Amino acid sequence: MASFRNDIFISYAHADNGNGWVDAFHTRLENWLGILGVTARIWRDTKLTGGDVFTDEILDQLKQSALLISILSPNGMHSNWCEKERQRFELYAEANGGFRIGNILRALKVVMTPASNDAHRPVFGTIGYEFFEKDRQTGRPDHYLPSDARFDKQVDRLAQESRTILQTLASAELHPSKPAVYVAEVSSDLEPDRTRIVEQLRAWGYRVAPIEPLPIHSPALRASIESAMGEAVMSVHLLSDKRGAIPDEENESIIALQYELANARGLDRIVWVLPNAQPHASVEAALQAGSANGLERLEGLNTIEDVKEILAAKLKGLDERGGIPSGGPKLNIYLVCHERDLPLSGAAGDGANALKLKSFLDSRGFCAWLPPANVTNPRVREKDHRETLKMSEAVILYWGASDEAWFRGALRELTKARSTTRRNRPFAAEAIYLSPPPRQEKGMYRTHLDLLIEQFNDFQPEDLRPFLNRLRKTKTSTP
Repeated sequence: MASFRNDIFISYAHADNGNGWVDAFHTRLENWLGILGVTARIWRDTKLTGGDVFTDEILDQLKQSALLISILSPNGMHSNWCEKERQRFELYAEANGGFRIGNILRALKVVMTPASNDAHRPVFGTIGYEFFEKDRQTGRPDHYLPSDARFDKQVDRLAQESRTILQTLASAELHPSKPAVYVAEVSSDLEPDRTRIVEQLRAWGYRVAPIEPLPIHSPALRASIESAMGEAVMSVHLLSDKRGAIPDEENESIIALQYELANARGLDRIVWVLPNAQPHASVEAALQAGSANGLERLEGLNTIEDVKEILAAKLKGLDERGGIPSGGPKLNIYLVCHERDLPLSGAAGDGANALKLKSFLDSRGFCAWLPPANVTNPRVREKDHRETLKMSEAVILYWGASDEAWFRGALRELTKARSTTRRNRPFAAEAIYLSPPPRQEKGMYRTHLDLLIEQFNDFQPEDLRPFLNRLRKTKTSTP
């Protein structure tokens, strides 16, 4: 399926493949799926060793898998590795289409041999596929070996259910799920309240970020938060009088840090303060330093149920304004810039700022276009420029490392397009975007287009609100 690198992830304990049982299961499953008309991409770690080492590669493959097949046995039940795979997959699935779709789970249980006291039965809450029969007199299991016809029959049944699940997921892809809401991690006293918000959002069909606990003791903490916020359309922050933990690499608490990063991304934010409490002074300082735009602060007698109602109204409002991608055609925004401002172009310049702008616009549900990075033929570049101007609903003239002559030429081309290819379809929004380095001549063109976005320091998404608001009006008026 398009959304997943792997169709199936097989989780198993190293000791269970001593006689090649798992190898045979993998091969037969692939064969039976092929007979059923499914060309499945099945992944399992064939380099397993006896130690429980949970690698980054396994995490990445789990995230990119549509269906988990967990092979259980006493070995599998006692393996920390296998248990982590089951837990992590459920988290990742919830954030990517849901772990449960209707009455279907995205996980299948294969019981190779029963665990003591049937400890395998509660896993996933399903019976699963048992590859053994118990002797009626002794109660001992009679195992299905790969040479046994019963082995093939069970794999066939499993393949048929796998096909049904994969088809259900493929159908769900045609109707994209709602976007993500970032629900900030909280102090320990508010964990139950955060859980209620998370469960409600998932019940409404929204994805929730972060998917897993933030790495508070890692230098990669900021990057993890920013990544989790990457596709979010809103953030929710629940506060009490507790400061929250201070990460190893930071001078402020995790609660204040999450709010600052949400504000920096320009996310709409809901802040709820526990009744009869005042936010810790350091957290309050972060709130006061942030922008008032997009902020909904709830204090006094508001309960978590009130937060849910306001959250529902806020999300509905974003949807109506076009702030939530609907799954329909995206509006195109052309970022006209010189090759020295292009990422990956190899020209003498820094394309990081233009890439941040493009990534932000993409994350808000638009389709941002940059000029081609490595096309050197002038005629090809000129044709691409004309065609991209023609198809786009909005344009940003990005002036960074280029000289004044290039920028004046870009302005003239835009003016010409208005009277030719865009005569009957004016741009919904036009803006000049001034990026480093700051130069005196850049100040002479502030009024040449309706909107000016000046970003000589850090990237500030808040400054793009007027531009995005014009596009949202266009999106809601388009049939």
